[in-house]
Amino acid sequence: MPNIKISCPDLKKISQQMRGLAEQAPQMMQEVVWDLTDYAAQLADAECPVGEPAIEGVKKGGSSGTLRQSLFIEKTENTGRFGYSAKYAAYVEYGTPAHEIAPGAKGFLAWPIGATDLGPKRSGKTGKYRQKHIAIRWVFTTQPVQHPGTQPVGWVRKAVEDAQAHLEQIASAVFERYAGKIQIGGAKSA
Repeated sequence: MPNIKISCPDLKKISQQMRGLAEQAPQMMQEVVWDLTDYAAQLADAECPVGEPAIEGVKKGGSSGTLRQSLFIEKTENTGRFGYSAKYAAYVEYGTPAHEIAPGAKGFLAWPIGATDLGPKRSGKTGKYRQKHIAIRWVFTTQPVQHPGTQPVGWVRKAVEDAQAHLEQIASAVFERYAGKIQIGGAKSA
């Protein structure tokens, strides 16, 4: 069998670039964590519940978008974290068990149970009709009431699960960003 010698003049240069790529592994892992955090937060934000008004025509409560606006993302050296800072976010995510609600400092509880649309209201000054005129019916009690609890929405946990399912693609994209910088001969690798 004849001896065959293969020569590769760029082998030393390629070897150095590969070692440089290996030295960047911690930074690459950090970017994977950060990209995964951003992706999960993006998925959660898209599914964040924005409630309907408790009573049609009355903008109040969960319809304000407060929960969605409370999204935060924090990134440190090797950690990515996101969540919602609204005080009630955990109750929406995990739900609540049935519980008693007692009257507070005012000595009573009150909640709306419905509304009646009385039609447009006529302005006293101009005689023109303006915004809807709604009468809201309320319940008042001085006694504790039993709240049935709420069902969990779980949109944050689902976003994390969905993002983790894409971990390999996210890691591959980060690796390709770094590997694309390697020069072989006169051209960059792709």
